[in-house]
Amino acid sequence: MKAYELTNNEEISPGVHVISFKRDFEFIPGQVVKISLSPGQVPRIYSICSGNKEVEVCDLLIEKGIPFNKIFAEIYF
Repeated sequence: MKAYELTNNEEISPGVHVISFKRDFEFIPGQVVKISLSPGQVPRIYSICSGNKEVEVCDLLIEKGIPFNKIFAEIYF
């Protein structure tokens, strides 16, 4: 897993966040990533919602149960 520092964590609706981080890899539109808060944590799967030519990668996160998405500082995948 590699750590990525978040450049944005915007709550766009109650319990719905868009997070962003600098892109240093290629991906295909519609591809998913596994994201966790630490290397030992079981990751969750999220769809990439940014274009594959953009400088940053964006993911849409929806809280379900625990406030997993409110405590992001950096992510691993």
